[in-house]
Amino acid sequence: MIIEIVTYSLLIVISAIADRLRGTGNIFFGRSGEIPGALITGALLMYLFSLPLHSILAFALAWKIGESIGWSEIMGAPSKGHFNMDPDRIEGWQKGILEHNWLLSATVRGALWGLPMALVTYYYAPQYTFGVFLSYTIGFVLAPVISIKVVEKKRWPTAEWIRGGLTMSLMIGLTLLE
Repeated sequence: MIIEIVTYSLLIVISAIADRLRGTGNIFFGRSGEIPGALITGALLMYLFSLPLHSILAFALAWKIGESIGWSEIMGAPSKGHFNMDPDRIEGWQKGILEHNWLLSATVRGALWGLPMALVTYYYAPQYTFGVFLSYTIGFVLAPVISIKVVEKKRWPTAEWIRGGLTMSLMIGLTLLE
């Protein structure tokens, strides 16, 4: 029991580091942290779901695809302490109601990141597919909200740390429910 708790705790901390590396990434590698962050996440999911070694690359690629779609005001507005998105800074996919609704935009953005991850999960371990999708969707919405509550400055990097840890926490919890 203690081994599992320590292992899961390490997965959560390492996942937080990986998301921060992927983001602004300047904790160890500067912007070159994106690829190490993706590979670390692939390794964490390989371990969590007991998958073959080559699944690391599939998850890393899916992570890069999912994270590349665009963030701008979905992370930018909360980093300024509010949820009012600047219409001149939204992404091309934010049309209609998504242009003005931060919560819906953040949910869709999390789902867009979670979808490629869920597809890879479905290939290797279909029983965890929905949990992975849900973890990314929820993590993307809650991380900026939590960062506003816990820090006055550096909300964007704080949200990256939180999102990485929260997403892994949710995956672990949903995995244990299986």
